[in-house]
Amino acid sequence: MSHNTIKVMDLHHTYPDKREALRGISFEVQQGESIGLVGANGAGKSTLLQHLVGVLMASSGSIEVGHIPVNKTTLQTIRQKVGLVFQDSDNQLFMNRVYDDVAFGPRNYNIPEDKVDDIVKESLNRMGIEHLAERAPYKLSGGEKKSAAIASVLAMSPDILVMDEPTSGLDPKSRRNLINILGSFEHTKIIATHDMDMVIDLCDRTIILKDGLVAADGPTLEIFSDAKLLEECSLEIPLRMASCPKCSKQSE
Repeated sequence: MSHNTIKVMDLHHTYPDKREALRGISFEVQQGESIGLVGANGAGKSTLLQHLVGVLMASSGSIEVGHIPVNKTTLQTIRQKVGLVFQDSDNQLFMNRVYDDVAFGPRNYNIPEDKVDDIVKESLNRMGIEHLAERAPYKLSGGEKKSAAIASVLAMSPDILVMDEPTSGLDPKSRRNLINILGSFEHTKIIATHDMDMVIDLCDRTIILKDGLVAADGPTLEIFSDAKLLEECSLEIPLRMASCPKCSKQSE
């Protein structure tokens, strides 16, 4: 993997209905960091993620990935560096076989078919779903769909994984399995989620968004210990920290 940093600089986004989703967001991500992106519904998390891969373009401000600006002329390069896993896996799986969904990206870049086969097998193996290669995506469970969607992103060998609610809708066993797999990846990761306990497992750093602004950015355990901050951002202390003496003290 190459060494890529992400720089988000005074990013604004206004939707056609005049709603301001992002109102001047700035932060940097270093190669290898795993960052939790949390906030209440409507805080701007999904909007921000879509800017990182150029699905949405900024109203003003800018984003750089490895010193390359994200704009309409650089999308092919950016999307080779940054892989986005959508919240709804059905938006990412559209072929008749899981194999073909995972192969779609490499084939689109005209990679020779024998090499594509190697890439698909490696990607499926990393997610532990080699046995699903011939299955139709619509016949998969929620956890299997999520794993297949991530495999389709891994097939493009991105340096950076950007994920929107990766554990949403998963049963406890599938959730734990996915967390363990993601924890084994060396990729830079930005994970937008309401699953605060997952953030503790995977992310040393957390950014809280509130009303389209960065409300806090710092070490995960430090931020999640601040009950007053979390309450102001319409969040709650993660379950595993709820009885923590330090957290209880700060909430008094």
